[in-house]
Order: sequence, then structure tokens, then C-alpha cells
Amino acid sequence: MLGGGAVTVGVTLAARVSTPPMDVSMDQEAVTNGFLLAGAVAMLFGVAIIALAPEASDDPEAATPPPTTPSSSIHELTDLARTRASEANCAEVLRIGAHVRELDLAYYENTFATDREISACVEGAR
Repeated sequence: MLGGGAVTVGVTLAARVSTPPMDVSMDQEAVTNGFLLAGAVAMLFGVAIIALAPEASDDPEAATPPPTTPSSSIHELTDLARTRASEANCAEVLRIGAHVRELDLAYYENTFATDREISACVEGAR
């Protein structure tokens, strides 16, 4: 995106400058040459950005980094399950547990299912 914009600016600057007439003073010719130089530099800069830009990956897993820690929603669900367990609403604890398991199996196995309050409620519901 940035490279294409620089190329566009370069082409626009170069196109706006016409060949000066023969009786142009040195100052106007310097300005014209300055615009041409600026346009050329902008075009080269844009081409370099486009050429050096990393290629986009078609692999959707490459764009999604692996989860490093459980999300706050999983923690909130775990807290909710503890609350429901303290209320003896074990059917709701089972439903929440199924959702947590879908979101993050490792978290479910290592944290949710091993929680003392939650596991006591789940065992009582079975």
C-alpha cells in the first residue's frame, strides 16, 4: 500500500512538470529539475517498498499466532462455574465446562476439570 502510494506521488510529480521554454530563468529551471528529481526518488522509493514487502501467506494458521495463555473469557467462565457450583447448579457447571473444553482443551484438563469446587459438583451430578 505504501509503495503504491509513493509510485503514484512520483508519477504525479513527474507528470506535472512540463519541458520549460527556452527563455526560462535559472530559478524556474532549478524548480522544474527539483520536481523531476523528487518524482523520480518517490517512484524509486515506491518500487523498492513493493519489491521488498513480505509476501502474504495463504495459510490461515500462519496469520493466527498460537494461544500463549488462556483468554480472560475462559477465566470468567471458570469463575462463573465456581459460582454455579457453590449454588449447586451442577447442570450449568457441566454446560460451562463443555464450552471451556471447546475453547481450550489443555486449560480444561489442567485447570477447569481439576478445580476442587467444580470437580466436586461435576462428580455429584454424575
